[in-house]
Amino acid sequence: MAGINLNNPRVIKTIQRMFYARFAGWVVSEGMDAEDVLQDVYLGIMARNDGKNPWKRGGGYKRSTYIYMVIQAVVRNKVRDHHNAIRRMGVLGPQSDAALNHSLHSDMSWPKKPAKNDG
Repeated sequence: MAGINLNNPRVIKTIQRMFYARFAGWVVSEGMDAEDVLQDVYLGIMARNDGKNPWKRGGGYKRSTYIYMVIQAVVRNKVRDHHNAIRRMGVLGPQSDAALNHSLHSDMSWPKKPAKNDG
């Protein structure tokens, strides 16, 4: 089986140990919930398991190294998204986000592309 087996309790403990030892302090210092980010780490591993190139034993990286890289990527993305959300909502206000502005004012409609005429 390719990929990281999340049904194995030893693997779960390894993921938790790595996350809490190296990344939870950073996540909490950014004002985020560590448990929520850990759940996103599990989702990130599951997505990579279903992807084109899941982890394989003997495939280049040790399992622990692969898990560390996935945790690092997920945490960096979550922190970046958190900073972007703060910047958009806190500094610039909701008017600066076109998608949010559109959803707040649902009576506005996006311009539609003209239909192609096949005739």
